[in-house]
Amino acid sequence: PPPTTFPTKLWRLVADPSTNDVVYFVGRCFVIVDTDRFLEQVLPQAFKQTKWTSFKRQINLYGFRHEHNTFYHELFLPSHPGLCQFMKPKHGCVENGTLKVSTS
Repeated sequence: PPPTTFPTKLWRLVADPSTNDVVYFVGRCFVIVDTDRFLEQVLPQAFKQTKWTSFKRQINLYGFRHEHNTFYHELFLPSHPGLCQFMKPKHGCVENGTLKVSTS
């Protein structure tokens, strides 16, 4: 099975048909239509941290682009969950509980 990284867990939540009234894929993007319900009902299914600022921090660490509540990453695609394993956090970020600092 693929590793349980932030992108993999998030992909499972977005792709789950039971969450489609809150979050879903649209083409190559995903949209959060109800932020409050996303934080209260959907996010806790996979993550301990359920604050919007923490979610956005993770989104930014993994290089998602976003406008309002629509998010895009070239490797985060509805029909290709396996690509999530290739999504890595940016340099100088925490990965697996260890601070990774870029020396370049």
